[in-house]
Amino acid sequence: YQVKEVVNEDGVEKEIIPDGSSYIDENGNENDISGTWIVNDGTVNVDGNTATIDSILDYSVTYMYDNNDYYVVTTNPKNINDALDDGCVQFENQSATNGVDKFEVELHRYIDVKLTVKGTKSVIVNGERKKVKKNKPIEVKHLKVGDMITVVSEEKCTFESDNVKVDTSEEVSEGYKYTLTVRDVSR
Repeated sequence: YQVKEVVNEDGVEKEIIPDGSSYIDENGNENDISGTWIVNDGTVNVDGNTATIDSILDYSVTYMYDNNDYYVVTTNPKNINDALDDGCVQFENQSATNGVDKFEVELHRYIDVKLTVKGTKSVIVNGERKKVKKNKPIEVKHLKVGDMITVVSEEKCTFESDNVKVDTSEEVSEGYKYTLTVRDVSR
């Protein structure tokens, strides 16, 4: 969202204009995200993609997104919503006289990883053990860039997923232990 002041016959007003919401996929393509910008809890008159607010009153801006598909990476200004990844970015109330002039939200699509590992004994994602069936593909969903996956297998193995990087591999009493990091292949 960008904020600009407009002078019209009624005096000075502020217009809040949304930028297009999009993300870059693993193939480098830009895709639209169907998020919703809300100004003053939706009480502001919105004409098309522009919300007009009074230039002397404080205002609030919120961004709603699909938290089943996306997670927040960064916001500017800071997100004051304590419930991370609940589908709502809430910015601090803005002063009409010295508020920010741009609101930004960077979202990433959750990453699903499918690994085929012979002799898999256990898989741990971010400290949480996942159920696995021996010699069956492992599907781990809803991952973020930087998430850690630990795989213990009876045999040495290689991983053929573009979305993970092998950080460490070591021999352990159960066989072999691999630590993987989820990475962003869209950049």
